[in-house]
Amino acid sequence: DDGASITIDVDSSGRPFVRSVHPHQQLMPVDVSITHSHELAIAIAARGQCGIDAQHLNPTLFKVRDRYCLDIERALLDTIAGDELVQLAHLWVAKEALRKMLSSVQLIGFLEMVLTRVVNHNGLFALFFTLHEPFKHLEEVAVIAHVRAEYGLAACIISREQVHA
Repeated sequence: DDGASITIDVDSSGRPFVRSVHPHQQLMPVDVSITHSHELAIAIAARGQCGIDAQHLNPTLFKVRDRYCLDIERALLDTIAGDELVQLAHLWVAKEALRKMLSSVQLIGFLEMVLTRVVNHNGLFALFFTLHEPFKHLEEVAVIAHVRAEYGLAACIISREQVHA
């Protein structure tokens, strides 16, 4: 068998990573992000840093809104068709995916990621964020988000060089 045998482990912070089951086998660097919500589970892998999130739509998003949604972001969310729950789900999953993507360097708070614009691409939304330190050098980061049926889903990927610049 010349194929690579891998396993997914988690580091001390709970972040998943790929490792070889063979101690002397070198693997190409790959980042992994995993999410689950109710009956849905999704994973993404990339050569760069990646993040993915899924969220079952539920009223809890209203209860914790002040922990992740700034007043200036609420106006931008109005450009997303749907009720307030759908709009909040887009923002929540986008920020969660972004946090996961950047967590290998530092876990940042939800309010340290500020939504600056929303672009609709045939029902898939690109949500653009500016970030506080230590990621201010990234200027603007895009996350793709979508709500379908009862779930919000978001994903983002960025090169390792950009994150660690």
